Amino acid sequence: MSDAPALAVPERLGTPRLWLRAVQASDAEALHAINGDAEVTAFLPYPTWQSPADYPAWRARLSGAEAEGSARLWGLARREDDRLVGTAQLFRYEPSAARAELGYVLGRAGWGQGLMQEALSALLTAAFASGLARIEAEVDPHNRRSLATLQALGFSCEGLRRQRWRRHGQPLDVESWARLASDPPPPLEDPAARWLRPLLAGLPMARALQLRVLRLRADEVCLQAPYGPNRNPHGSVFGGSQAALALIAGWSLVQARLRAEGLVAIVVGREARLRYRRPLSSPAFEARARPAAEPATEDLGRALREHRSARLAVRVSLHEAGSVEEAAVLDTGFTLLPPG
Repeated sequence: MSDAPALAVPERLGTPRLWLRAVQASDAEALHAINGDAEVTAFLPYPTWQSPADYPAWRARLSGAEAEGSARLWGLARREDDRLVGTAQLFRYEPSAARAELGYVLGRAGWGQGLMQEALSALLTAAFASGLARIEAEVDPHNRRSLATLQALGFSCEGLRRQRWRRHGQPLDVESWARLASDPPPPLEDPAARWLRPLLAGLPMARALQLRVLRLRADEVCLQAPYGPNRNPHGSVFGGSQAALALIAGWSLVQARLRAEGLVAIVVGREARLRYRRPLSSPAFEARARPAAEPATEDLGRALREHRSARLAVRVSLHEAGSVEEAAVLDTGFTLLPPG
């Protein structure tokens, strides 16, 4: 047992749909269903379980760190039947730096429901309340679901750590993310944006902007990005960040329109014209996208069903967060090509 203070986050936490509780031997079957799924473990730094018999060695390894006070593991159990759908842990706790690392895994049965974000939000709140000042996470850059979760929880990407992991004996680069207790809470995202998040996580520029989806409708999209990582040497928002946020907002509007109409298309950007009117320098800035003159919905659907291309014109305005005054306007268009 170490003489250093132990991690003081509560052993049991609750959310509207989950209990975060201690893992028990009776959870071995549920844990195998999670960790024995190769698609679940595809982006994780440990091998896929072969049977429930892998549980004892896994638990013993984690129990050693817990006994030292440097880690804590929670099972994510559904309230209705107490069956585990995933796990989360804090580990590599450093009392002198008030920091720890975050790890998590969610079984396939829990995908697409916002369960991990719900669980980790409660865990982070408790962790910061216990005195932690910094929580870090490492993630495979190809793991779009995990990247989307971290962004939604207010983490910031701090760079690439080269050959940090090994998977199947091969070196693997990972992205390093962190959230501070002093960071402002993330703005509330539109729940409708859950399907869009993994798509955005696949865009390196979207990750660099650290954007959030405040509103996602077929007729309006609002994205917000923080000032800090997008600041230029003159103390205002970098023009390239404004252009990128505006273009991604327009692209997201097209994706929302296609989803609302049950259509599938390859989206290709056309011409774009951005007019800057004044600098942006507030704590956050927003891009608000709306349709411009465009064909009627039925014409768009007919064109794609008849394997013809269609066009959508979009206007995007840039604002300081919460302001109605336009700082810049982007007029752009997208060509929609039938798949195949």
